[in-house]
Amino acid sequence: MTKELSSPRLRFKKDDGSDFPAWEQCKFGELVKRISGSALSSPENPGVEYDDINSGEGTLNKDVRLKVGTKKGQPFEPADLLYGKLRPYLKNILLPDFSGVAIGDFWVLRPAKYSSKFLFNLIQTPRFEEKANCSAGSKMPRADWKLVSNSIFAVPKDPREAERIGELFLSLNSTITLHQKKLEHFKKLKESLLQNMFPREGEIFPRLRFPEFADAWEQRKLIDEIELFGGLTYSPKDVVPSPGSLVLRSSNVKDGEISLEDSVYVLKGKATSTPVQLNDIIVVVRNGSRSLIGKHAIVKTPLDNAVIGAFMTGIRTKQPDFISVLMDSQAFKKAITENLGATINQITGGMLKQMVFLMPTSETEKTAIGNFFRTLDDAISLHQRKLEKMQLLKKALLQQMFI
Repeated sequence: MTKELSSPRLRFKKDDGSDFPAWEQCKFGELVKRISGSALSSPENPGVEYDDINSGEGTLNKDVRLKVGTKKGQPFEPADLLYGKLRPYLKNILLPDFSGVAIGDFWVLRPAKYSSKFLFNLIQTPRFEEKANCSAGSKMPRADWKLVSNSIFAVPKDPREAERIGELFLSLNSTITLHQKKLEHFKKLKESLLQNMFPREGEIFPRLRFPEFADAWEQRKLIDEIELFGGLTYSPKDVVPSPGSLVLRSSNVKDGEISLEDSVYVLKGKATSTPVQLNDIIVVVRNGSRSLIGKHAIVKTPLDNAVIGAFMTGIRTKQPDFISVLMDSQAFKKAITENLGATINQITGGMLKQMVFLMPTSETEKTAIGNFFRTLDDAISLHQRKLEKMQLLKKALLQQMFI
């Protein structure tokens, strides 16, 4: 247990500026005690299930005290660690501040050495994830307690260093949670505004609109408002490293924005389809996942030598912001669902041409609605980027502050 390892790359100093001692090795089973038992959930001791946890985030997605009914599970106390052992790669983990009942395949772990704040971050490190995912079973893999509990981990020799690490990540996790709540607030606000700024089914007036507009909305064919252009079919031999011609695919549409993280380039001479222009809308029209059909984004920055892939459709319109938000509406989502085939996840250009939606008769109202939602979308994107930066910071610190 006392064999020393090299220290993490990033460490705290003591109050006097000197270094803490080198870290030491310890079996995980010596750091925690695995708790067993049986109890029924209740409003006073709420049940926590996999579906209640934001996977990979270690937070709850609802107030579990409001859940109805009782279920049997393992009791836990405040500051115990809950670790979902079924499919551990899903990272269903929680550090509760209340007593309750863990329902399902959880380990309930009680700290035996160091604080739960420190240990909660230890179980999120790449090394712990590697050990937990050496699991038995292929269809329903479960983490192996014998393997994990006997695995060696490096930990601080001085508990004060562990406490400081725990406090740092507690603060960081609180900041991440704050950004998540802000982001969720803006997303819910947008959903509510979409329901009220577009007429509901059977109605011809929005319930919420700008005061200068009062006319009823009219049925319009989508194709009368847009032009469609198709994507590029290419072979693997056409793919080249950048610089080449960028081919935008479904993976380049992320959270309503164009993302270039997963980009493919082809020989410029092979990019013979219509080039993408500023303010074009690119739409996923064929994909293995039905939920991705209709996913779209506006090209908000110039992209040189860019085309779309064969499973995408491009839209060119004088009202890109309005058309984009129309495609976020329930009416468009319903039209997509009605046009999807039973076996092929695809909408064709012909289907898009036949779609009819209620729209304002005034171009000025379309512009006003489009500009309003673009501002809201920009706020959502800003909070999304802030959240992603904080999550990347946490990932980097886990790698640098643990061995």
